[in-house]
Amino acid sequence: MTFLLLPINFLPEKLPYITFPLLYSGIAGAIVWQFQVSKEEEAVNEEYSFISNWLVAKYSAIYLLVTVLLFLATFYGYSLFGYSYA
Repeated sequence: MTFLLLPINFLPEKLPYITFPLLYSGIAGAIVWQFQVSKEEEAVNEEYSFISNWLVAKYSAIYLLVTVLLFLATFYGYSLFGYSYA
């Protein structure tokens, strides 16, 4: 998606700010529409299996907790060695 930033020097200065989010969302939606497996395909094909939403929520919460802990450890680790963010 970084190729969208290449022509930024050639765009008019009065271009609305909503243009890039709409363009990015449109491209992302097209990619998802092309590669996402539908529920009908999932039910017919034996390659895919059912995963409970609660299992997905549990893994998401665990990864969120790990990410926050790593962020806090990095933040406090830097402050222990005297680095400031100001």
